Amino acid sequence: MKDNKRVITCKAFNHNAICYGFTTRHGGFSQAPYASLNMAQHVGDHPEHVQKNREAVAIEMALDYRKITWASQVHGDNICKISDESHVGFTGSYDAMITNIKEVPLFAFFADCIPVLLYDKKNNAVGVVHAGWKGTYLEIAAKTVNRMKKEYGSLPEDIVSMIGPGICKEHYEVDKNLFRSFAEIKPAYGKAMTEKDDQYFIDLKKMNNIQLQENSVGRIIDIEICPYCNHKDFFSYRKAKGKTGRFAAFIMLKNGEVGNESK
Repeated sequence: MKDNKRVITCKAFNHNAICYGFTTRHGGFSQAPYASLNMAQHVGDHPEHVQKNREAVAIEMALDYRKITWASQVHGDNICKISDESHVGFTGSYDAMITNIKEVPLFAFFADCIPVLLYDKKNNAVGVVHAGWKGTYLEIAAKTVNRMKKEYGSLPEDIVSMIGPGICKEHYEVDKNLFRSFAEIKPAYGKAMTEKDDQYFIDLKKMNNIQLQENSVGRIIDIEICPYCNHKDFFSYRKAKGKTGRFAAFIMLKNGEVGNESK
């Protein structure tokens, strides 16, 4: 990443009614091994550095820092609905959040796990999903789509999804038992799995893509970035052998009417 951006977006997901992005590890205040834009409070970084990092992103993206909303991610399938501004800030133990409240930025944190952003352009609702292997196995992305359907009347065909930076299959080796568990739970996952020389690899991004397809999500965009392969720009838990920061995926509904796609 030549220009060392704090936040990246993808033109294909741009829309006038939302603000979203994926933070990098550039332009922050944290020191090694969290250098420099660590967004998570639970990894051992100094709290004041995390606060400054979040404030810097909020200023750059025109977000209200006081309304940043996040959860303690526990690799489950619990989904938090933010129904009014009294629920902003720390929400508890969840791996997905949804809202139709404007100007409330939903943040989730990653270092190899798969970020999924969801936007219902008809009913003006958004969601953010944290999908590690456990969340993927539990189909949290699909469950979040269905929760948006229940809460907001979202039709899957009206939802645009964005799969953010997540570890690629080549760098996600698992044990034989887990490999077999994924093969058994959904035959379609076979196209996202490779066995070679007694090594077992799974493609979490593709598995989440399959879930979204099977639930008739209207458009699925993959940013096609692997944090392990791009560890100088994004935090990677596996590359750093566990001691590292977290980048954020975030999405927020803007004030105003639902707009047309930005060009």
